[in-house]
Amino acid sequence: MVWTDETGKMSGPPTTHPEVVGQTVLAAILAPMALAFLPMLAWALGRRALDRRRMAASEADWSSTGPRWTRQG
Repeated sequence: MVWTDETGKMSGPPTTHPEVVGQTVLAAILAPMALAFLPMLAWALGRRALDRRRMAASEADWSSTGPRWTRQG
């Protein structure tokens, strides 16, 4: 048997019912996982930005305080 598409070109057989069910189940499992991943990614990126800001502030504070504490005597 030969299968063709709308334009008359040869194509593979149509998707079977078990294949459709499998793709639907896979999409039903992966979609919530992808939606849960996005907030986690945003949280991680936000935390990284805040950590960098905090470390820069700490370095600035230490550059003014450190020399007074580590003065050789």
